[in-house]
Amino acid sequence: TAWEGARGSNRTFTRGEMQAVQAQAHQALAATPQMVRATDAQKQEMAEAMWIQAAMIDGMVDLAKAQPELMPRLQQAIRQGARASGVDLDAMQLTPEGFVTR
Repeated sequence: TAWEGARGSNRTFTRGEMQAVQAQAHQALAATPQMVRATDAQKQEMAEAMWIQAAMIDGMVDLAKAQPELMPRLQQAIRQGARASGVDLDAMQLTPEGFVTR
């Protein structure tokens, strides 16, 4: 959702894209020591936070489509938030196999 939002879009992903990204996310989280040690409650809390963030981005993109002057600021905020988490959305490309580095 953040990747699409940074591009000013909130299109619905294909089933294949969703499955590929889901598998990548699973691998990344399973390889993160903090997630491996987290309790079920902590994992649930993180999942809920990610879901809320995705819903907020989706809603804000809809708003910015109706008020185009907001879109550049929204896109920058999304990119900045991702960078704070160590993710460079501009370095990523979505393919049928998931995200790859450009």
